[in-house]
Amino acid sequence: MVEGIPRVPRLVPRGDWGLFDAKVVAPLEGALAARLRDAWLADAAMEHASIASFARLSLELVALGAPPSLVRGAHEAALDEIEHARLAFGLARAVDPSSSPMGPAPFALAGSEGLATTLEELVAATVRDGCVGESFAALVAAESALLCTEPCARAVLSRIAEDERVHAAFAFRVVAWAIGVGGAPARDAAQSAFDEARRAAHVPASEGDDAASMLEAHGRLGASHVARLRESTFREILVPAMAALLATPSRVESVAEVIVA
Repeated sequence: MVEGIPRVPRLVPRGDWGLFDAKVVAPLEGALAARLRDAWLADAAMEHASIASFARLSLELVALGAPPSLVRGAHEAALDEIEHARLAFGLARAVDPSSSPMGPAPFALAGSEGLATTLEELVAATVRDGCVGESFAALVAAESALLCTEPCARAVLSRIAEDERVHAAFAFRVVAWAIGVGGAPARDAAQSAFDEARRAAHVPASEGDDAASMLEAHGRLGASHVARLRESTFREILVPAMAALLATPSRVESVAEVIVA
């Protein structure tokens, strides 16, 4: 993270991150192939950034005395994100096999934000990136899979959606533990971070895209669709889930069940 923004890797030609052979998807041509390739590469870069985010979280949890179940959960989530990144890199290559396979370049850690050293810092980051970010990612992937007609992409999106739901529920468990240990200051940090994330989510929808239906058939939602989904995610899932968590942190498992449903 740099000033709250995920640090995504620069992409370079390399073939070791793509998980499957390029022949699993019927190849496309022209502008559509390029758009799909670029979209999957952007997803792959974000999934790669999530590997580091969960690795960082595991260190923070250890340092702050978290129980072993949460430390294990952070490592399991990082392993999931490795597979997500590899699947996305593989699909980027598959939809445009004439392009070079791509993967992450090394990047310097200098300039990255330091580890959270207080429960309040941990809670704020976990609400933003986990409770909100992972929940939204799960809903986008699930909606994309629902509209996707390409079997391989649909299978990848369905797996990502399922894993991200688990990650979101895990984030709520982390916040519940931190509030249980840290009390009112941690609860206030969670509320403040959630309110900030909700304000940031109110972004005007972009204009329609003439190729939106074609892109959706390949698992890529248009910007206006994503904006509507963001609003509904907060309204229907996150607002009631966060209210329930902050009111009674000890009942986090009932909140988690809603998130993974």
